[in-house]
Amino acid sequence: MLEVLRKNMKLVIWIILFSFLATIFIAWGMHFTGGRGEKNYVAKINGKKITNEEFYSLYRDWINRYREIYGEALDDEMAENLRRLLLSNIIAGELLYKEALKEGIKVTKDEIEEVVKMSPIFKNDKGEFDPGRYAQGKKVLPKTWWKAQEKETKKTLMARKLEAQIKMAVKVTDEEVRQYFKEKNMSFKISYLLIPRSSFGSVSVSQDELKKFYEIRKEEYRRADQVKVEYLSARKPGEEDIPDSSTRETIIKNIGITMENALKELDKGQDLKSIGKKYSLEVDETPFFEKRQFIQDLDFQVFTRAAFTLSDPGEITDIVQSPNYYYIIKLIKRVDAHIPGLDEIKDAVEKEIKTDRQDTLAKARAEEILKKLKTGKIKSATADWQASIKTTPFFSAKGEIPGLSGEKELKKVIFELSKDEWSEPVKTSNGYCLLKLDARIIPTVVDATQLGTLSEELLQIRQYQTAQEWFANIRKNAKIENVLYPEQKAGEQTEETAEK
Repeated sequence: MLEVLRKNMKLVIWIILFSFLATIFIAWGMHFTGGRGEKNYVAKINGKKITNEEFYSLYRDWINRYREIYGEALDDEMAENLRRLLLSNIIAGELLYKEALKEGIKVTKDEIEEVVKMSPIFKNDKGEFDPGRYAQGKKVLPKTWWKAQEKETKKTLMARKLEAQIKMAVKVTDEEVRQYFKEKNMSFKISYLLIPRSSFGSVSVSQDELKKFYEIRKEEYRRADQVKVEYLSARKPGEEDIPDSSTRETIIKNIGITMENALKELDKGQDLKSIGKKYSLEVDETPFFEKRQFIQDLDFQVFTRAAFTLSDPGEITDIVQSPNYYYIIKLIKRVDAHIPGLDEIKDAVEKEIKTDRQDTLAKARAEEILKKLKTGKIKSATADWQASIKTTPFFSAKGEIPGLSGEKELKKVIFELSKDEWSEPVKTSNGYCLLKLDARIIPTVVDATQLGTLSEELLQIRQYQTAQEWFANIRKNAKIENVLYPEQKAGEQTEETAEK
């Protein structure tokens, strides 16, 4: 049960965060016409159309927020990712809203008003709600703006209440918590036999085999665009460094001026390192790196996208601002995307062929030994592998397997084994492994001091799991037409896209 509960945990968290808690405000007064093909909508959810105007109004609002963060580093790829994510969230939000209506969930005007007050336009420089700005907004903002805010806020609150309702329906019993404690704290003793691929080191590869393997799989060796750059950088002080916002902003402004002076001297042909030394700026150089689409670090997102705007060696960016840094980046070398020739990657291809063959031999050897272990016919002159069977001391369910550390997949197999049962061959990072459960100790006494924490932990796991299953079922039964991304299913979003 423990392994089942842990499975897909991260996916569930993202579903909850982006499906239940996504608050979407439609920007007032923005209009966009057109679409793909002849249709005037981007998606249809159970007959409900999301028009081009609605979608692109929202998109413009969010793209402006991206532009404030990324500046010139914002490119078509980022914009496309944003479009996908927004449409996914809109579809999910519509599904949740309809389900909330079916459940008869209500929200009050006071609840709606409290959320609308959280809008950034009603906050002061410290990020706190400003009653004066709110009162002014009541006077100058059109009724259409307020209606749009109230409508979307109502949908969001209904979705949140639906989430709470689903969570409240999930319960865990004391017995389940005690069982959960036992599973987390049980210990095992196993015997295992590792058949390392390195024991089949005499594998040889002919030139013809190399060529054939390369021709079949050469697309897998394609290398993306790569750049190698050197750069100047200066970190912006944060609130934790300088609490006073006025002083902090003055310092950041002065750092910006310093970067401008450094850029002027670079434009005159001055050396990057000497300029860095003169202005006390950090100077560094990267190895070759690829442009990665999904990166959690916002600073590196901005840095890498700016670096890939450079084409010719010696070319320099303007001043690049990320959330926490200023950068000036100079291209050392750029290598365009290409499939390397066999001569260039011969060693890597040969190693891959050898590894595949060694794995095949190791698996076959493990299967042969397993048959003998199951039949008991192991007393022979060729059974030298018997001496390689190792027995571990007892280890906890939460700990590493002695002698097999880092092999997390083996834990799942051990959980499912019966006493004295040998497993089928399991692939590891070094070859193939056979496992036998010698003993399992399950605590008979439960530590009562941990029950409260474990109860909450198990409850959260069950709630996430229930939410995932519930939403997956809603998505499955919905009629979705995704005009922009026909290949993207309702509510679907990759983990990487969500992390953006």
